[in-house]
Amino acid sequence: MRKATTKEAHYALNEETYSPETDLPDVVLRAAVDEVTKEMVDFIKTIDNQIDWIDGVLEFAQPLHTGAIRIEWRTMKKSVLRMPRIVEWRRQKTTGIWSYKDVKNTHLSLKAKFNGDFLEHHHRVVECLSDLDFLLKVRKRAVEMLRLYRLHSRLLMSKNADAIFDVTIRMMEHNVALKSTREERARWLRENPPETRVKKTKRRGAKGGDTTKPEFIETVTLIDEADDIDDNDDDQT
Repeated sequence: MRKATTKEAHYALNEETYSPETDLPDVVLRAAVDEVTKEMVDFIKTIDNQIDWIDGVLEFAQPLHTGAIRIEWRTMKKSVLRMPRIVEWRRQKTTGIWSYKDVKNTHLSLKAKFNGDFLEHHHRVVECLSDLDFLLKVRKRAVEMLRLYRLHSRLLMSKNADAIFDVTIRMMEHNVALKSTREERARWLRENPPETRVKKTKRRGAKGGDTTKPEFIETVTLIDEADDIDDNDDDQT
């Protein structure tokens, strides 16, 4: 496949060329893509709201003791989404200062404490952590799908941008070369407008219906432009 040169590209871009109307498909396509992306982001935010709700239940279903499981959020660089962190709070006996450590997001329901004051609402904590485990897995898949979509889209565009531009240049060159043909075709059509034949066909009424008043369908058939051109060529010969 021949690649268009810079000189050819400059020539083609500065010539009057034919361009089909593509505004509507472009708007529809952009709207569809934006809608899919927005729906995925909204889906992730819905999960985040559920995670916040679970953290609210965990706050009051566990005593203020070492071992309480909670959820913290951190903001990722170059991202509009927050990332949840499962932590276990600890209180130092000597200073009374609270701190926390990260907890692995695996088998969360087994990490619920059931000794002492934790026993009262243990079943609620287990159920919350089980739901949290499910939400985190779904959220991870959704975030990964959104990330891969953006990554693969950019790779696809950057990899094929030059080749697509070359196709554009070649099509523009063809249109420039066919400019006189288009003008001649337009002139011929103005001088020889296509004829119109109207054919009325009779259709019987529906079964069991009133057939005393037959329906008529008006079918308008336009003479094909190519046939007209062929007929005109034959007449000239």
